[in-house]
Amino acid sequence: PNAGLSVSDICTVQLSPPNAADDLVAQATVVGTPVRVYLEGGGGAFQTSVLSVENDRLWLAPVFPRQGNLVIERLLPQLRLELLYAGLPYVGTCSVLATSRDGILLERPRSIQRVQRRRYYRVAPPPGFTLRIQAGGTLLTRTVLDVSGSGCAVRGEPGDEKLLSGAVEFVHLPVGPPPGLIAAVQVKRILTRAGTHGEEIVVGLEFVDLSAADRSRLISWVTETERSLLSLRSLDRPRPLKDVIVLLHDDSVSVRLRSGVRLSTQGVVLRTHDDDDLVAGATHPGVEVRLAGARVLRSEALVELTEPEGHVHLRFVSLDTAQRASLTKHLQD
Repeated sequence: PNAGLSVSDICTVQLSPPNAADDLVAQATVVGTPVRVYLEGGGGAFQTSVLSVENDRLWLAPVFPRQGNLVIERLLPQLRLELLYAGLPYVGTCSVLATSRDGILLERPRSIQRVQRRRYYRVAPPPGFTLRIQAGGTLLTRTVLDVSGSGCAVRGEPGDEKLLSGAVEFVHLPVGPPPGLIAAVQVKRILTRAGTHGEEIVVGLEFVDLSAADRSRLISWVTETERSLLSLRSLDRPRPLKDVIVLLHDDSVSVRLRSGVRLSTQGVVLRTHDDDDLVAGATHPGVEVRLAGARVLRSEALVELTEPEGHVHLRFVSLDTAQRASLTKHLQD
């Protein structure tokens, strides 16, 4: 009545399915998508992937002790998922419908949001990425630790505390098309922290008076670099692939043929058959991997894990640069 309707009036109401996921969710939750699952309350997390999609339900690959030392019986009714779409991280929540040794059945999240913790995304550039700093009439070259739309951090050297304590005239950052970004900066902080090889000096620089065009170009570069790096990292996680064959070369004559289950840039999971020598901690001198009949690599491998279901996890330990590049290309394709 408050809307001007009476009992005899006829109106049309459009209803949406109660579990309908939005378009972004549908595009992001496809078979093979790497997924990190966080337990409610921050009690733990583990890595898995999407095995299959059935309407508004997702099947995730089963979780084994090496992935966070969790067992499926400990899963809570509500889980937080972090997944990669177009190489970028998104997060959503969903309900657990069932668990078994075959995997975890979830209700598909109704929505996901891009992970954002800062005003500008921050990315660690590829190894060997450097910039030039003009400070006090001296031109310095320093390794870049991370870059964002507002500034960057570089690895300092002894004496930088004094040299950079005054005004820094400009930096030259090789991002985007040549000549890259030339920008005025302000030293925000100089600190010492524990690094991979002992203590390291970190210098935080903030871009000053950056034009809108330069900032947009910088943010585009950060986003593309982030997408590229995350895409490569996703190849480190075993993914289900068809037509993976593993040849175990015991010597120059004896060869065992086994079916591969999952493959990554780090190793392969294969299905064993009375392979008593493939026990955790053992090494095999000649593991050859073929995809669709084509040889991809041959390497010594370490047995990392054996599963009751007859699966063995092998880690490659002697890949050369060419073999790793070939494997990466096959996984990307």
